[in-house]
Amino acid sequence: MPYYFLLGQSIELSLKAFLMGRGIPLTELRKKYGHDLKALLDEARHRKLGIEVKLDNTHCAVIHMLGIEYLGKRFQYMRSGMMYLPDAWIAEESANRLSEGLEEYCKRVTKV
Repeated sequence: MPYYFLLGQSIELSLKAFLMGRGIPLTELRKKYGHDLKALLDEARHRKLGIEVKLDNTHCAVIHMLGIEYLGKRFQYMRSGMMYLPDAWIAEESANRLSEGLEEYCKRVTKV
């Protein structure tokens, strides 16, 4: 479970960095989107994430699926019951595409 939690964290932070670069204040990201990976991804795609990072439908579906358990904090607090987990390899590939694909964008918008 820690592995999936860290993938969720990576995806969340990558999407929030992108959205901050598009002008959304951190306070709005926290209040409006929180830890909702689906909502963050949907907003990022609306704001032209595809110009910086190419995610196919599989990557988006995996992020949405991971987001269900991530939002419910199931990776942090063990509870009984069935969990819906995406393929670990594709989840890692999705997280890597975001973090690596947004590196230059983040440098540009922060002028580092």
